[in-house]
Amino acid sequence: PEADELFIELRIELNRRKMEDGDLHPIRTFAAKFAGEVARIAAILHVLQADEGELIPAETMRAACAWAPFLLAHYKNALGEAAEGDEVKLARRLLCAIKRKGLTDLRANEALRFLDGNGLTKAELEPALDLLVEGEWLRELPAPDGYRTGRPPSRRYAVNPAALDR
Repeated sequence: PEADELFIELRIELNRRKMEDGDLHPIRTFAAKFAGEVARIAAILHVLQADEGELIPAETMRAACAWAPFLLAHYKNALGEAAEGDEVKLARRLLCAIKRKGLTDLRANEALRFLDGNGLTKAELEPALDLLVEGEWLRELPAPDGYRTGRPPSRRYAVNPAALDR
């Protein structure tokens, strides 16, 4: 029963992490089957301990669950970019374009043109720009003075000079 509780906790945690904002969302189909993999590991460990009992002890389930972070990290690493979210892929593409063009500054509407091949919208681009700011690849510049009417000006960014060397 205690092992069952540990297994249920693992499944709840995996389900939470598979949600749209979770770190396992990009690999949610794999993560949906992952709890079963952990259960099989627990069964194998149980058999290897030459325990005659039919029930898996809590310690054995705890040992199997301890493998979960390593196996998930390995799977994500093996997938590489395929396991990344769309905003990370866009941020990588944009950073490559910035490096290729040797830009020292950038406007959001320019970034949209660099990446637009499939009808990309400004709203879809914003998270990628935010990631580049968080990673200190870009620094958002203040809006220019004198904005009066019409559309607001496009967000402006300074490119970290070190980003061009990396």
